[in-house]
Amino acid sequence: MRIPLILSEEGILILSCTIHTPHKVGRINFIVDTGSPDTFVGGIDSRKLGLKVVYGDKPKTIYWGQTAFRLGQIRQVELWMRKVEGGVEKPATFRFARFYATNDWVLSGRNPDRYDSPNILGMSFVLEQGFRLVVDGKKKEAWLEKEED
Repeated sequence: MRIPLILSEEGILILSCTIHTPHKVGRINFIVDTGSPDTFVGGIDSRKLGLKVVYGDKPKTIYWGQTAFRLGQIRQVELWMRKVEGGVEKPATFRFARFYATNDWVLSGRNPDRYDSPNILGMSFVLEQGFRLVVDGKKKEAWLEKEED
């Protein structure tokens, strides 16, 4: 199975999918970040979709640049994306009992603009789902790949 990725002109890998929660459904794009251990929905899409993020007593903290964000959990998440098997496109669904998200945004002391974290597809997704990340620089193509269970 292959999950096609978008390879931007800037060299950024993007996974486009639909997120389903018990209360909300929406299209989002994840930046594929091999330097991030975590997969999460960032502040912009989390707030736009009205996701119910539960932070608990000790939320996980992550950094985007030098800005800290809290990660909370959303429950019963499905990510729907397209896969290619034998040259045929089909839907693929990945279910999670718990999934990370943030509603945080931070104001910079020097800049009145808000800073938000993007949606990140980190190594947790790649490793837990058993994917290989493949980038063909010559053809300008990228995908996540694994053998069917």
